[in-house]
Amino acid sequence: MVRRLRARLIALLRVPVPAPPAALRRGPFAPGAFPSRARSVWLTSRLGLALGLCFGVCLLTGLLSHAIQHPPGWFTWPARPVGLYRVTQGVHVAAGLAAIPPFGRRGRARQPPGERW
Repeated sequence: MVRRLRARLIALLRVPVPAPPAALRRGPFAPGAFPSRARSVWLTSRLGLALGLCFGVCLLTGLLSHAIQHPPGWFTWPARPVGLYRVTQGVHVAAGLAAIPPFGRRGRARQPPGERW
């Protein structure tokens, strides 16, 4: 019984897949495959620029925070103004939160999910 099942499964797997209709053969890289302006190169580059800026600000403020909390010998943090550390932490959090929408949108800017070859 196991041999018959195995033979039948192998026979089913060897059946060739039919070719798709001509209307579905465009593919994601064909010109005009995604004509919407929401999937343009311009939008993708702007979203990448926004992400790079937000990630850069988060990186710099995170490194500054680390240097303040665990200072190397050459680094000194000014005692005045008192709220300067609070400002850097606010900028860090704001830049991190501002990076969430472009990060989610950039993944769909070039090719929407479900649209494959």
